[in-house]
Amino acid sequence: ATSLIALIDDDSLTQLVKQAITANPDLQQVLLTLKIRQAQLNQADDNLLPTLDASFKANNDEDKASYYTGGLTVSWEADLWSQIADENKATAKAFSSQQALYQSSLDSLVAQVMSAWLAVIAQSRALSVQEDRVEILAKNESLLLNRYKNGNGDLEGLDGARSSLASAKETVE
Repeated sequence: ATSLIALIDDDSLTQLVKQAITANPDLQQVLLTLKIRQAQLNQADDNLLPTLDASFKANNDEDKASYYTGGLTVSWEADLWSQIADENKATAKAFSSQQALYQSSLDSLVAQVMSAWLAVIAQSRALSVQEDRVEILAKNESLLLNRYKNGNGDLEGLDGARSSLASAKETVE
């Protein structure tokens, strides 16, 4: 997603993308599932390691002597039929799949925001061009009217200028 944002260096677009990411419940759900898969992967990795249990006990009787005991237990499950390794691989694949889903969802959301933002910019610029056109056509009509009043122009040219100006004004509205 950051590589998509880098295509257009604009602070307002970056803010819109950040807002869209935090406000999109579907993307947040995919991210939460990704975090769950990460925790499951960490737990699956822990199953491959030996476990260590330690205990300590103190006994203090008034009639008897005090005594202390301690214990240490190390255990490790041998994976003779590769059951633990297979579970670990399946968990890793589920994590990778969820990671890819999150990335594609994120890229899709960023692309949609960018597309909408570019459409708004294009419409804004098109409106600006059309407003400039109306201004030029109004000046043209004024010049043709002055020429007509001075006897240098014809009514047909003035009528065409007024028609073009009215059409351009309709487009702007």
